[in-house]
Amino acid sequence: MKLYHGTSKKLETLKRQQTQTMKRLNSEGKIINEGDLLNAIYFTPKFGFALAMGARPEGHTKIDNSEDKITFEKLEFFDPEKDVYIYEIDSEDIPESKLRKVDETQYVVDMDEVVPTGEQKLKAEEVLKYYELVNWKGKELHREIRLK
Repeated sequence: MKLYHGTSKKLETLKRQQTQTMKRLNSEGKIINEGDLLNAIYFTPKFGFALAMGARPEGHTKIDNSEDKITFEKLEFFDPEKDVYIYEIDSEDIPESKLRKVDETQYVVDMDEVVPTGEQKLKAEEVLKYYELVNWKGKELHREIRLK
């Protein structure tokens, strides 16, 4: 299975790190406790979700995968022209003991680093192909982006 990692950084290898978002929601929309956040490399089987992770501005991001909606707390910092890198690996290349499914949208790799087998460079505005921005400013921004 292909797994994706989205970031705004150009990288040669993906390294383990503690996730920075302390009020993340799991795929059921429940807040993940800080203690549940792992010092690992996060991946997802959903390309759009990886793109959202790389495109999001600072602040909290709420993603509703069941409705394909996204809310950025600080939408004013969303830059549609920001470069987003999507790194790809094949789960078959990771030792089974090092790969763990967290939920439907997240897998973690318990390794210090992983060399991706593929890379795509996109613009943050591409996230609008996968998610609708739902906060009121987002609707205005969504309309502006679509007019470009």
